Amino acid sequence: ADNGSNWNGYAGNGYYFQNDIRTLDVLGEWCYKTDTLYMYFGAVNPNTKIVKFATINRLAWVESVNYQTYDKLDFEGAKNYGFYLRTVTGITIQNCTIGFIGNVGIYSPSNSTGLTATIDNNIIKDCNSGGIRLTGTNSNGWIKNNTISNIGMLQGMCAINASDYWGDGIKVQGTGCLVEYNSITNVGHSGIAQHHGNNIIIRNNYINGFGFTRYDAGGIYAWNYEDGSERPTGQKIQNNIILNSNHVSEGIGGQTHLSLWGIYLDLYATDIEITGNTASNCKTAGFLIYGADKITAKHNVFYNNTDEQMHYTSASDGWPIRNCIIDSNQFISKDASQLCMYFNNTTVSDDIHLLGTSNHNYYARPIGDNLTIKTEVDYNPTTRTLTGWKTYSGLDANSNKSSTAISDTSYLHFFYNASKLSKQYSLSAQMKDIAGVNYSSATLLPYASLVLIGSGTVTEGENIPDPDPGTATEYHYIYEPGHSIFENNYIIIE
Repeated sequence: ADNGSNWNGYAGNGYYFQNDIRTLDVLGEWCYKTDTLYMYFGAVNPNTKIVKFATINRLAWVESVNYQTYDKLDFEGAKNYGFYLRTVTGITIQNCTIGFIGNVGIYSPSNSTGLTATIDNNIIKDCNSGGIRLTGTNSNGWIKNNTISNIGMLQGMCAINASDYWGDGIKVQGTGCLVEYNSITNVGHSGIAQHHGNNIIIRNNYINGFGFTRYDAGGIYAWNYEDGSERPTGQKIQNNIILNSNHVSEGIGGQTHLSLWGIYLDLYATDIEITGNTASNCKTAGFLIYGADKITAKHNVFYNNTDEQMHYTSASDGWPIRNCIIDSNQFISKDASQLCMYFNNTTVSDDIHLLGTSNHNYYARPIGDNLTIKTEVDYNPTTRTLTGWKTYSGLDANSNKSSTAISDTSYLHFFYNASKLSKQYSLSAQMKDIAGVNYSSATLLPYASLVLIGSGTVTEGENIPDPDPGTATEYHYIYEPGHSIFENNYIIIE
């Protein structure tokens, strides 16, 4: 490619031409050649349109200042950054609209030091490379209540090389960052990415649509240093809803394996708590642990992810998977072609049983609930029943399959509540959950989800007002197999 990318092309993977006048055939398409901009109007009179050009690199350059607030401002059209933050303390950006940015909406560079910022209730849209990107030695960043959309969605205008992280909705690194209550839709790479920082918390976010212009991404992605030289602690990914990755490979790399995961724990990720999350309709899997260790995953729902719901890869280029706790999760396959779990060990050592503990999970495929788990050691795959997996691994002694078998996937009902208030749902007929408990109606607390089985329909109702709006509530999803009464009223059966 002539744009400086070091990504390789693959036969059958698709390609596209860019920056050539012969490619222009849709209103507004343009190319730039020899100091001349060409734009296609077709039969439309150009005099009826307004064409805007960005001429400024940074619309707000904030450097070496402290305790400033930027409120209710509209920023449109920058060559590089809406806000550029470097070596600042106590900066607040709130209630602003930032759009049509050539690079990143709100950005702090890797050489920034001492950054503390609150980014609250902004609309960030149509940025070519990133929505919010806080790097450097920042600490205690608080990113909340933002609406982020259409990030890195123009093919050929996002990634410069395969080692960068452009195209992410939010990317944070540093100590004590909190990312919560953000809505992120349609991003080219990962919805939220976190890198090597202590006490990073990502919770109560809604992510819908990712991986559209770059493969190898996650709805939420976590990674540590390439050599594992540091071991961050206290990281948490809690109560997020992740939906709908890209499913088409043409032009984004990765050949036919898109490597798009709901929650993606990459090489050397460590000491991360994964609780109460939902991931559905992701191309590869709902949850990936790849060369990572000391992972605790409890009370998550992974449903209808195309290849499998849970994926482990113990690889020679990362840590062996050890010291993990995988407990009380629901790995639910909708279609008979989907696996509940796939464990891939690319080394010759068969060490699956050393991953830690795994128990009280549901590996459920109500339509064809038999050979639902695949293991592969040194490139030799075996498909297993849950019973076979238990015997082989010595794990999941108290885990179960679906309580109910179906012959038609229309009997499966998945619904979720991506709001700050509890929400009621009515059912046209009695249904069962994966554990076999009957429901006649349900109430979901914020950022919860549920899969029910039955012939009726589910209708979304009204939100339930918080009885004490002034009190912040942290919800914990506690699931015990065979029961559907959840601690803190996570799901209420009526």
